[in-house]
Amino acid sequence: MLVLSLLSPALLSPATVAGAGSIVRRASSNGPVVRIDLILPSDAVAGQPVRAMLRSVDGDGRVTGRLPGRISFSSTDDDADLSAMPNEMRENVMTLEHAMVFNTPGIHYVISEDIEHGIWSVSNPVRVTDKEPKYRLYWGELHAQTWLSDGWYTSVATNPDEAYQYYRYVAGLDFAAVTDHDCCWEGVLQTPFGVVGNWFTDDFMKSYGWDKEKEAVKKNYDEGKFVTLLAQEWTQDYEAYNTHGDGHYNIYYNCVDEPEFYSCLDTPTDRIYEMFDVLKGWKNETGRDVFMIPHHLQHPTLGWSYQYYDEELVPLVEICQTRGSSEMRNDLGNPVKFAGAMKEPGHTVQDALAMGYKMGFVASTDDHAIGETAPSHVCLTGIMAENLTRDGIFDALKDRRCIAVSGAGTRMIIDFTVNDRTVGDGSVVKLDNASTPRDVVCTVAGTAPLSRVALVKNNETVFEVEIDGDTEDLSTYKTEFSFTDREPVRGTSWSAGDYSQFSGSTGGKDYYYIRVVQSDGRAGWMGPIWVEAAL
Repeated sequence: MLVLSLLSPALLSPATVAGAGSIVRRASSNGPVVRIDLILPSDAVAGQPVRAMLRSVDGDGRVTGRLPGRISFSSTDDDADLSAMPNEMRENVMTLEHAMVFNTPGIHYVISEDIEHGIWSVSNPVRVTDKEPKYRLYWGELHAQTWLSDGWYTSVATNPDEAYQYYRYVAGLDFAAVTDHDCCWEGVLQTPFGVVGNWFTDDFMKSYGWDKEKEAVKKNYDEGKFVTLLAQEWTQDYEAYNTHGDGHYNIYYNCVDEPEFYSCLDTPTDRIYEMFDVLKGWKNETGRDVFMIPHHLQHPTLGWSYQYYDEELVPLVEICQTRGSSEMRNDLGNPVKFAGAMKEPGHTVQDALAMGYKMGFVASTDDHAIGETAPSHVCLTGIMAENLTRDGIFDALKDRRCIAVSGAGTRMIIDFTVNDRTVGDGSVVKLDNASTPRDVVCTVAGTAPLSRVALVKNNETVFEVEIDGDTEDLSTYKTEFSFTDREPVRGTSWSAGDYSQFSGSTGGKDYYYIRVVQSDGRAGWMGPIWVEAAL
């Protein structure tokens, strides 16, 4: 392994970027350094320099104002050039534009060590290719609230402008969307007993908040470096102001000026099926695009009404967030338990897929304490996009080219194909007949030793790799497998039995997805890929 020790002249300190130094200081704790986060791009081309972010991190996973001692770096790529990396951190968050060069194709890691203080840390995996890939994997946060609605539990990033600064300059993300609620409490006051306020209203967002959201999206968009998406949360539930209980959906746009503000307190936008019609009308009128993502499906009062779905407007579902995963019920082996989940059927991602709903997977925090939420409760989405632009990120999301992960630093790589087709472009494999074999190939590179990697077909695990690894044995961070399914394509169906008359099916299609669980409890998902037969 090649080791370096030169101080880089290519340093970009947050203090040199307007506003970034302030957000770093507010986000920093005073805890002792236990890890050196090294955030690298998930994709790199052999022989070309890559950017790196270095962060000094405490035992709670937060950036700390303290600094490590002398640092050395090494790589699983023996031919990597690490000579531009620093041997000390002069700031607790440092970004280097031309940090290193990988020279060997494959999936690689970089290890950072402060030997004096016994600190050993490993970067996220980097997929190195001989030539520029069609898609690069970018990471972002798609679901967060600020003081404009009910993100009151932080003093770090209180408004959308500060939120985008935090995600770029502290979290080291590539894209973000602030999703303040359409309505919230009026006269909010933080007390030792919690947040109190008057009844729900949308007046604030209508008169002030929506314009501020747009201003922040425009101000913080930096093509090729950081993408912002205009979004809002539509919050229809039993808990507060009405009784429809259609669920919570985030609405995302590929533009900034044209979108209107929609409230669940208005008619007809107080029902989700009406929202579908309203947004389709807006698309036709403006020529712009929009989609929606439902979340926390298993919440007992904030979950969704599963009988309403629109494939054009709902291409994705939030499979995991700070409350846990909605992949399946907790009693069926949910890898990230959902806090307070309902037990009634119809409120999980697996239920929705069996109903025939065609939704890919994202994971987002639903953050109400930006900068202070425990990293273990943060969730991220990885997107395979052609470029780091608003259209590039929006189109990749709508095309379901996504990886969903739990945990702030869990930027894992998952490559998954069925008969050489991966997610995106419809995510559908078409067969001549139902008996044609399906060859599944999967490669996973995690951020900790892997525990289990499962291939799920029609909600059943049909193949699984189990690994028992050691933290410093990087070979256990990766695995790959192939599996041939020779069972005829039959599809699956869903019904609630005595609970409801509603039922659904996949119309004869099968679907496959990947679930990854690491030894640290973090999880990841990719898929689904659907298979349909002509005969």
